Amino acid sequence: MQKYGPNAITAEQEPMGQNFEDFTGPIAYMIEAAAIISAIIGHWDDFFIIIVLLLFNACIEFWQSRKASNALAAWKKGLAPTATVLRDGKFETIDASKLVPGDIVKIRLGQIVPADLRLGLRFN
Repeated sequence: MQKYGPNAITAEQEPMGQNFEDFTGPIAYMIEAAAIISAIIGHWDDFFIIIVLLLFNACIEFWQSRKASNALAAWKKGLAPTATVLRDGKFETIDASKLVPGDIVKIRLGQIVPADLRLGLRFN
């Protein structure tokens, strides 16, 4: 557990409205500079079109990021919360986040697998 950490997804969800990556970077800076230059020389039509396109792009990025966060949350919800594992010579049910490499996990047909497993068949 100390070497690998818990068997859990650790993706943190960013608070809404704190993602300004859509307005940073070389291409975004170039487009923003074009908007500023259009405003300075008085081409207000071009300025407003550029600003609308920047905001539209930011809205699309926000929507896609939100969809990805919702998909990750749904995936986390579908993970198995517990696992039946062989510890000290007997099977016991533990929290799936406490699985470590080398654990022998008992699974059944149709069961949600609690971690990445290497499948070895054992018939009793």
